[in-house]
Amino acid sequence: MKILRITGLLVMLLAVAGAIVNDARASDPITCWRHCDDVFYSGECTASLERCCRLNQDCPLPMVFVDGDCTDGQNYCP
Repeated sequence: MKILRITGLLVMLLAVAGAIVNDARASDPITCWRHCDDVFYSGECTASLERCCRLNQDCPLPMVFVDGDCTDGQNYCP
């Protein structure tokens, strides 16, 4: 019974450690760049890659989004 209890504790600790690593990855900066009309913007975003990609297409009015992308170093979005 004691072995099962120790095994259960180890499983829970590993799950918590995995969640901490995933949270750290989610807050790593994502590099983004975009062209709005003739103006070039670049910078870092700390949201998820999906959210950074959506936010990256927002240009100050009355400018229009022309091109751009975001990358976390492994994945990217157009």
